[in-house]
Amino acid sequence: MGNLWFGPVGVAMTRALGDSALRKAGLISNPEISLHRTKASQNAAVLLGTDGIFDVMSAELALDFIKNLSENHRDETVDNIADSAALQLVLKSRELWQNGLPIEVKIDDSTCVLFSRIMTP
Repeated sequence: MGNLWFGPVGVAMTRALGDSALRKAGLISNPEISLHRTKASQNAAVLLGTDGIFDVMSAELALDFIKNLSENHRDETVDNIADSAALQLVLKSRELWQNGLPIEVKIDDSTCVLFSRIMTP
């Protein structure tokens, strides 16, 4: 993770994806795709987020946060739970950026998408 350095300039990866001008620096726009099989009885989720989220919390903390939210909203549809959890994660990251300061601090863009599959008995 981190920045791709092109001479003295660091390029944030989330902002540079697909930027063909940076191909000569080693950045490609072709995604790396991998497939992971899970057992049919397992719940699964994929969380994609920007550095605005992962600069203030670890992936483990973000997934624990989402898991706790999901457990408290079992009566909703999977799509509603995922949408709500993604929004709450963005709001939590903004709160962590502010960190209780009495003034507004610069908050990095925070965006995420949560794909979830929850198996019901």
